[in-house]
Amino acid sequence: MKIAVVASVWISVPPKGFGFGAQEYLAYYIVEGLLKKGHDVTLFASSDSNTNAKLVGVAPKQVSSINFPDPKLEDAFELMNLSNCFQTANSFDIIHNHLLPYGLLFTNLKNTPVVHTLHHQIYKTRADYFIYQKYKNQNYISISDSQRKIMPELNYVATIHNGVDASFYSFKKEPNSYYMLYLGRMKRYKGIHTAIKIAQKTGIKLIIASPLPNPKQADYNEVMQYWLTDIKPYLNRQIEHIDNLKGQDKVSVIQNAKVLISPIERDEPFGMTLIESMSCGTPVIAYKKGACCEIIVNGKTGFLIDFDKTKGIAKLQKAIEKTYNMPKQEYSILRQNARTYVEKNFTAEAMVDKYEKVYKKILK
Repeated sequence: MKIAVVASVWISVPPKGFGFGAQEYLAYYIVEGLLKKGHDVTLFASSDSNTNAKLVGVAPKQVSSINFPDPKLEDAFELMNLSNCFQTANSFDIIHNHLLPYGLLFTNLKNTPVVHTLHHQIYKTRADYFIYQKYKNQNYISISDSQRKIMPELNYVATIHNGVDASFYSFKKEPNSYYMLYLGRMKRYKGIHTAIKIAQKTGIKLIIASPLPNPKQADYNEVMQYWLTDIKPYLNRQIEHIDNLKGQDKVSVIQNAKVLISPIERDEPFGMTLIESMSCGTPVIAYKKGACCEIIVNGKTGFLIDFDKTKGIAKLQKAIEKTYNMPKQEYSILRQNARTYVEKNFTAEAMVDKYEKVYKKILK
């Protein structure tokens, strides 16, 4: 098949040093996986992307690195990127679009079939909602069954869970350290403040691996306020922050954590950090919300805790203390279970196989 893959230009594909940038990370493994299967693949992304596919670049470098005052810079380049792809749509058997909702606006201009992966949350209170309503009959792929609940009326052709490079996020039988790890973006709903409270109550060392906000991102002021008010004042020798964690350093920090804490307070569509941690053998403790229920096997690969604004933190703390007090052999089994579950369900190879099947289904 001749396949076009349209990725974001905000971050290069893959992210520099394999740092934060889940959407671009996934686009990279989809493209490389399709190439290994013998398909003819063209990637539409930033010009500094690194791929074995044909690359059509619209920005000289990832847009997040371009010094320009207008915060709508990303939107402008994303639209130009989509335009580049759809101008040549007749050259492809199918287009795989990772840019929503803007990619929907181009679909009716050409006859080439398009499949859209929903990487993000859909909010009914935002203007994007009207675009999804107008294009509800397009071919959508959800990244979890939970994600479909927001707009069940969309034409979902499959649910394909995200995959991880299990050779990169390699398994470690026992950690060298015993800290609790938070890994992810810096947003209030991610619950970093909850992890801090638990660390203070238990005395367990906490590492917060979360990038500081980019001044160009739309929610910069909101995130910076969260950092200045709820995180930075509580940093000390016990509670540490790592800003820009990438590559093997990221893998090492995950491998040597006793547990990953993910106290997210909303229904997340997925959670790349969860499968990255489990791939390394690090069990995950999270609220029983959203896609977490499709990723974590309670008591086997970590623990799922009922979300309760008054009692939830105490329940999270109890699960963390249970993990720290486990006999060594029982904890080793927990780590092995986490790794095995990723190998069976969340590898990049399995993800690519499923996308290939969807392409063939749509073309038929």
